[in-house]
Amino acid sequence: MRRFFTGILFLLILVSCSTKKKGFLNRAYHNTTARYNGYFNAREIIKEGLRQFEEDRDKNYDEILPVFPYPTEDEVAVLFPQMNRAIEKTEKVIGRHSMEIRGTEYCRWIDDNYLAKGIGHYYKRELKEATSTFNFIAKRYPEESSKSRALGWLVRTHLENGKSNDASLVLPVLNKIQDLKRKDVLYRQLVNADFHIRQKQYPEALENISNAIALSRKRKEKIRLTYIKGQLHQRLGNSNEAIAAYRMVAKKSPDYDLAFSASMSQATAVQGTANSLSVKKDLEKLLKDDKNLEYQDQIYYALAEISFAERDYEDAVSYLEQSIKASINNDRQKGKSFYRLAKYYFQEKLYQPASVYYDSTLNILPNTHPEYKDISSKAKNLSELVVHLNLIDKNDSLLSIAELDAAELDDRLKEIISNERERILREQREKEIQAQKAANIKGKEKGKSGSWYFYNPKTKQQGFKEFKNKWGDRQLTDNWRRSQSFGGGFSEAISGEEDEASGVVSGGYADVSGVPSFADLRAGLPKTEEDKLKLTQEIKSSLYQAGLVYKENFNDINNSIESFENLLSRFDTTFYRLPAYYQLYRLYLLKENQSESEFFSFDSKSSSFYYKDLILYEYPDSEFARLIRNPETVKKESGSMKEAARLYDKAYLAYDIDSLDRALSFCIEGIEKYSTAPLVAKFYFLKARIHGHQKDFGEYEKTLKFLTNQFASTEEGKEAARLLAAFQTWLASNSQNTTGATSEEEEAAKADAGPAGANKEIYVDSPEAPHFYIVVIPDGSMNTNRAKIEVSNFNIKFYPNKKLDISVTFINNETPILIVKGLVDKSSSIEYHTNFKKDKSELRVIARNDLTSFAISQENFKTLFLDKAVDKYLKFFEKNYK
Repeated sequence: MRRFFTGILFLLILVSCSTKKKGFLNRAYHNTTARYNGYFNAREIIKEGLRQFEEDRDKNYDEILPVFPYPTEDEVAVLFPQMNRAIEKTEKVIGRHSMEIRGTEYCRWIDDNYLAKGIGHYYKRELKEATSTFNFIAKRYPEESSKSRALGWLVRTHLENGKSNDASLVLPVLNKIQDLKRKDVLYRQLVNADFHIRQKQYPEALENISNAIALSRKRKEKIRLTYIKGQLHQRLGNSNEAIAAYRMVAKKSPDYDLAFSASMSQATAVQGTANSLSVKKDLEKLLKDDKNLEYQDQIYYALAEISFAERDYEDAVSYLEQSIKASINNDRQKGKSFYRLAKYYFQEKLYQPASVYYDSTLNILPNTHPEYKDISSKAKNLSELVVHLNLIDKNDSLLSIAELDAAELDDRLKEIISNERERILREQREKEIQAQKAANIKGKEKGKSGSWYFYNPKTKQQGFKEFKNKWGDRQLTDNWRRSQSFGGGFSEAISGEEDEASGVVSGGYADVSGVPSFADLRAGLPKTEEDKLKLTQEIKSSLYQAGLVYKENFNDINNSIESFENLLSRFDTTFYRLPAYYQLYRLYLLKENQSESEFFSFDSKSSSFYYKDLILYEYPDSEFARLIRNPETVKKESGSMKEAARLYDKAYLAYDIDSLDRALSFCIEGIEKYSTAPLVAKFYFLKARIHGHQKDFGEYEKTLKFLTNQFASTEEGKEAARLLAAFQTWLASNSQNTTGATSEEEEAAKADAGPAGANKEIYVDSPEAPHFYIVVIPDGSMNTNRAKIEVSNFNIKFYPNKKLDISVTFINNETPILIVKGLVDKSSSIEYHTNFKKDKSELRVIARNDLTSFAISQENFKTLFLDKAVDKYLKFFEKNYK
């Protein structure tokens, strides 16, 4: 009998397995299997994958949290196994249990399996397959619930694919569907919120998020959405509403990171003193809690934001500095603190500290940061300015110290050494504190797993070994860090005897690494009138260049005016006087035009009229006087014409102060941008004059010919024809002088290397021969004047006692090179090259642009100058200079 019933049951199962019959047993079997073997299992697999993904993901609370977290290309690999299993299960179920008979699907769970399959493709970032699947569900299954979910996923897929227009077409269709269950309505609100947040339509998104919070029944989901609600209120400037939302999250969230971030976000939402006090008290409580040791950097940052809102800038800066010191393992927060300080100093026009903090920000923040390009641009512009400002400060200091008598000089040098010791020791102490904090955090983390540092023999042994390597054998006494302990204070430590030979104060802190000696400091001082004149010339150049950078890079009219006026008041100079006059004329004109009713000064010199009269009276035949006499030509220009005129002014100014590479780049930019402007002939003519000064006769002749042919009717064309005829006459009688050499080493290259030199690929290894050091400056990488300043600073720092000369020439028609002369032999050049490549403090821009640099003997330079093939020489250099 048992066998009989078993047989009957087996027959019933066989009959129900058919997908071509729509009987009760058939539908029951296929619905049950499609639901539990397919959809249920696939859904659970997807949930497990997403749960793990959410736990491992690094959340960025600085941005609005995503409504639907989505894996990046780097993160997606974690989800592949689960999503592949889900897709495989649903495909098997669809293939085996779909009951499509005469165009009607009788298995009610097939659409759910298709949905799970599409979700698997979506999370694998296979967006094309996901789009196709969700489109199929929306068209094939008209039931409201199936269609609504498919359209919601389709909107999300379009958004992740960067097709917001397609998403905006699907969204109205989704929103029209009626009679949906609560879960489907909630999902639709979230999809709408996601769309509006991505489009930065925050009021609409806020309404959707509020509706979703009301519909949600999951505590964790409601809290997360409340946090997003607070972020949206903050973006809209609703400070009180944002703080209320964040406070609710901080009190109710079981997720400590989210609750902590909510506490921090309250501070950034504070816009005045009305609600800052309570937020500040909450933060101070968090700061005192030991479990927040690793979060102190974020707490200090939040306190800084409140201080900024209260306009207590001194406290704000102090909090940010403490945040940076407390930031041990959180580069994101350290980058934020650096950036906030950089923006504050830049806003206050304190450009030197701003430059330091922008550089620090750039070194920490990833290049994917939304403001990375702006940060990089500001850092580059500030770096250019600060090079000049630092040079002015340093040279002024050197010149003032050099004027002191012997006793005053010794006192001043002792003060410098003392201050430098204090600075180095302070940095060492801060590093020790940072290391101790890091150890405390590690100990705390280990303590969570029941393994305290001092109960772990292995870590104790490792710590003892590290201590011994750093400090050696030390007795357990007070002041054990010092190699020579003493009872007095710091003043006693530097009051020891001075070594007459080295000038180093003996005893106490004198052995601190990095502290300069008296001999080092004296060696860096100017000794002759020629040395002082050189420093003075550098100050003049930097004052002028700083004025240009203030004006061009930062539109800082007041500082630009101050720089040019400082130049004129300090130095009775003829070289910079005219261009400085013209710059001040243009700056005051700009100031007067921008604030006609506000700008007023009792000082007659503070006006464009004053500098206009100076130029017309002292320099009546100059190009600047011509520009001033014909202002109507500038007034008539508009749009690109006005921009072209402004660029030509910059080019001519650079040419006038002998900054030829800068002038040439402006000319090329003008020719490329404004090919139809009447000023283009002027750009070409100025370009020809620059090539003439550089003795680049090939480009000089070519440019004059172009002007003669293309602009024959213009004044520039006529003058070009005259110059071309004169040049060709000169060329006929001086054909041997067309190599373009502009310096003594280039003339030597032409005279000594001979015609066969260009054909030789032999570079001679000459260990005893004098050497040059070359820095190649490709077009557009950096200003040659700036390169000279950086290399000069490097030489002063590392080789104060060596007389190293710096000059600039061209290795070919387009590429300038900087030449350092004075290296006595090969070994000294190798040492110079090693230090040059290591240095990042003085050679910041050169290092950032990774400019090619190498040592070369005088004889080999002659060959290189004729051969022009830098790459060929570099092979020889890499082989022989190690």
